[in-house]
Amino acid sequence: EGDNAISSMAPDGRTAYVINIYHPNGSLGFGVSRSLKTRAGWSAPVECKIANNYNLHRDNQFEFAVSPDGKAMVLAVQRRDALGERDLYVTFLKADGTWTEPKALGPQVNTADAESSPFLAADGQTLYFSSMGHPGYGNGDIFVTRRLDDTWTNWSE
Repeated sequence: EGDNAISSMAPDGRTAYVINIYHPNGSLGFGVSRSLKTRAGWSAPVECKIANNYNLHRDNQFEFAVSPDGKAMVLAVQRRDALGERDLYVTFLKADGTWTEPKALGPQVNTADAESSPFLAADGQTLYFSSMGHPGYGNGDIFVTRRLDDTWTNWSE
């Protein structure tokens, strides 16, 4: 019961990242899970454990994109340090298979309004996203920015 959707796919088409955590009793929890394609079909979704993962958005809206190399994930969530309704954050895959606490991408990307729909291009440096807070032609315009260094907080205009 509840929403489920694929939000990101690995380039080889064998790993699907899906919204929510799938509990054995059939209930869902907030978070990200992944399913692997095997000879027998897709595996049951397994939680991607993200440190201190939460979302304060009133509708629990949540979107994410996994980098092509599978080592970073950009989340669109509302956290306590958000500049607006929802901001973009990055979390990194650790050696033990868990993910770091999300870190804000910074004020070049995030605004006092809502950012959403992140997509990381194949180069792992180019980010497409939607924003209600950057000047554009209407609500929820699409923007592109490029990561300028490895901090993930320094982005092109």
